[in-house]
Amino acid sequence: MRAQLQKLRKLIWTSVIAVFLTASSASAAIINLSAYVTIALLNEDGSAPLADGSIVQVIGSYDSIIDPMGSSGGGYLGTTTGDDLIIATITIDSSQLGSNGTFYVGNLYYESDDVNYMYLRFFDSTGPLTGLISWGEAPLTNVEYDAFGSIVVEFSGGYGTTNTDTFTIIPEPNTLSLVMVWSGMLAALKSAMRRKEQEKKKGPQHTQQQPRPPYPANTYDRF
Repeated sequence: MRAQLQKLRKLIWTSVIAVFLTASSASAAIINLSAYVTIALLNEDGSAPLADGSIVQVIGSYDSIIDPMGSSGGGYLGTTTGDDLIIATITIDSSQLGSNGTFYVGNLYYESDDVNYMYLRFFDSTGPLTGLISWGEAPLTNVEYDAFGSIVVEFSGGYGTTNTDTFTIIPEPNTLSLVMVWSGMLAALKSAMRRKEQEKKKGPQHTQQQPRPPYPANTYDRF
C-alpha cells in the first residue's frame, strides 16, 4: 500500500512539473500574428479613407493602457513609451482586401510575454513622419494565441486621424556619433591653434621650458 502511495505521489509531482514546464514554455512563445482591418481607417474629416501607402503601426502592450508617443524638442517621434512596443510598421493597401483604407498583413512575430493587448496607431501620411501630421488610434484589443503559437486579429476600423501634431525625427545613432566625433576634433583643433597664437604673443622667452635648478647636495649623512 505504501509503495502504491509513493508511486501515486511521484506521478502527481511529475504531472505538476510537466504542467509548470509547459506553462513556462508557453509564456515565452514566439507568436505569429496576422492582422487586418475591413472597415476603412479615415482621414481627419472622418469620411474619406486613408490613401494607400499611409503609415500604420501595429502596437502591443503588456497592460490595458495606451501609453503616449515618445517626444523630443516639442514634437512627437512616432515611437512608443512605457511597456508599449511597435510590433510592425505597415501601410494601407486597398489591393489586399479590395477596399479603400484597409490592410491585411501576416507573419508578424512577437514574444507572448510582452503582449496581452494590441492597438493601431495610424497616420495621414506616407512618410517620413516629420512636420505637421494628422494621426489617430484604434482602441485596445485583448489578444489570445492558440497552442500552435499563431493568432489572427481583426482591428476596429472606422476611426479617423482626429489628432494633428508636429512630428520630428531624431538622427540615427551612427550619424549622431559621427557629428559628436567631428565636433570634438574641431574643438581640439581650435584649442591647439589658440594656444599657439598665445605662445607667439608672449614671445620666445616664454615658449621654452626653463631648466630646473639643481637639488642641493647632501652635506651630512642622515643615518
